[in-house]
Amino acid sequence: MSLSVSERTALCNPTHDKGRFLSCDRADTPHGMGGISPGDKNRNGARRWRGGRPLPSHRVRGSVLAAVALVMLAACGDIPLTAPRDPASLAPFVASPEMIAEEMLRLANVGKDDVVYDLGSGDGRIVLAAARRYGARGVGFELDADLVRRSTESARRAGVADRVEFRQQDVLTVDVSPATVVTIYLSREANLKLRPALQSQLRPGARVVSHDFDMGDWRPEAIRNLLDESGRPRTLYLWRIAARKSGS
Repeated sequence: MSLSVSERTALCNPTHDKGRFLSCDRADTPHGMGGISPGDKNRNGARRWRGGRPLPSHRVRGSVLAAVALVMLAACGDIPLTAPRDPASLAPFVASPEMIAEEMLRLANVGKDDVVYDLGSGDGRIVLAAARRYGARGVGFELDADLVRRSTESARRAGVADRVEFRQQDVLTVDVSPATVVTIYLSREANLKLRPALQSQLRPGARVVSHDFDMGDWRPEAIRNLLDESGRPRTLYLWRIAARKSGS
């Protein structure tokens, strides 16, 4: 880009706008008026003009305004800020804190003879804790293939791979009948969808523990309110499958 003498004088004169002058020693290069060349960065990683001076503040303000505009558009629904969730997913992956996972197992009174099914197992921490701490067997069901892979690797490193497994599967398709304990941290909507299978497939005496979400009018046997490590309130619900009436 070539500039006339008057243009160069106006742009390069430090008194034109104090603190906002361009480095014009190479203004006629293909990158334009003292433009940014790849790799022209200061020691903090910020891009600089060829003459060694920082980016003009009006350019910085323009970049900030552009970023703000993108966020505002996203808020209006024009640009998604996160990737769309798998349509089959009942809830995003949010791990239960370690102490809450432990309390869920304690509330269910998990022992070495139990089979724990975790519906939406995420990184596998509940199933792994059941095997490590209580000697139980367990199966985690999770849609995200990468989380399944990571959970399986965690089981191998923890030395409990012979007692647990992780399957990539939609939790709504799981046959829960082998389980003696089912743990859930999904959503209330998901719980209501799972409830018919839990009530019809689980054997009498099986326990269901949900973190933070109830099951509608299915009254829990116990409710435990507690605070996690960060002081956030949490609620755990316990249901026990009752003996079925004769003929049902």
